[in-house]
Parts: sequence; structure tokens; C-alpha cells
Amino acid sequence: RLSFRSPQLAPRPVIAGLQTATVCDAGGGGEDEAIVVDQHGRVHVKFHWAGSAKPGERDQLQSCPVRVASPWAGKQWGMMHIPRVGQEVVVSFLEGDPDRPLIVGSVYNGDHAQPYPLPDEKTRSGIRSRSEGGGSEDFNEIRFDDKKDNEELFVHAQKD
Repeated sequence: RLSFRSPQLAPRPVIAGLQTATVCDAGGGGEDEAIVVDQHGRVHVKFHWAGSAKPGERDQLQSCPVRVASPWAGKQWGMMHIPRVGQEVVVSFLEGDPDRPLIVGSVYNGDHAQPYPLPDEKTRSGIRSRSEGGGSEDFNEIRFDDKKDNEELFVHAQKD
């Protein structure tokens, strides 16, 4: 058999620059599950231009699974941070290809503020996670405070 494919006349689309999207629960998580990820480390995102699902429907038709970049990744070692449902993420497209999205970061916004109030706590930096299923007071944290003469390294574990 000989297959025939007509020549591509329209140029392949290219997405230049970055876009933001929201992590959604289209991957089949539970009703109130905050972390929804597949075995490949992908999360579902919904781009702001994708429209909205009908009431009662999940965002599955308006979303797509996207890999998450890490500053350090190897064979079963490295750093891992999985964006959670509702977070705003920054998405790049490898070589501008719309079929190759990659989450390169996340950003704070009016609905999801940074963990330390600014500018009052501008000398603080650190990592603060949230216990899944817990409230704002359920977290683990490693925090640095670089205020002159009040330097501090703070470590908190929700349990133990």
C-alpha cells in the first residue's frame, strides 16, 4: 500500500513567549483534592483563553496535561514541586511548538498571595508548603530572615 498525504500548505503555528494558565482538577482527582498529578509528573492546566466548562462538568475538555520543569532533575533524584489545583502557572512552549507545553514557574496573584506579607517581611525568604486536606495553619516551613541583627533560620514541621 502506498499512503498519500497532501502537502502542508499552512505554516505550522508558533507560540512565542510565555502564557499563564491555572492548574485544574481535570486529571481525575477527588472532589476536594489539592494535588492532582499523573505518573509522569504532569498536571492539567487550563489556559485563560480556553473558555469555561458547563456547570457540573470538569475542565477535561478545556485542559491539557503539562510537564513541570525543575531546576534539578535526574533518575529518581532531584527537586520536586507539584503545582496544586488553583495555582497560576507560567507556561512556555518548547521551540514555540503548541504541542509541547512546559510549566516553567508559578506566580502569586490576588487569589493566591505570597506566604509572607510584603513589604513588611521583605527580609524573609523560604519554603512553606501546605498539608493536603489541611487549612492555612497546617504546613511545613523552612524560613530565613536576613534582617540585620535579627537573623534567623526557622524550621517548622506540622507533625513531630
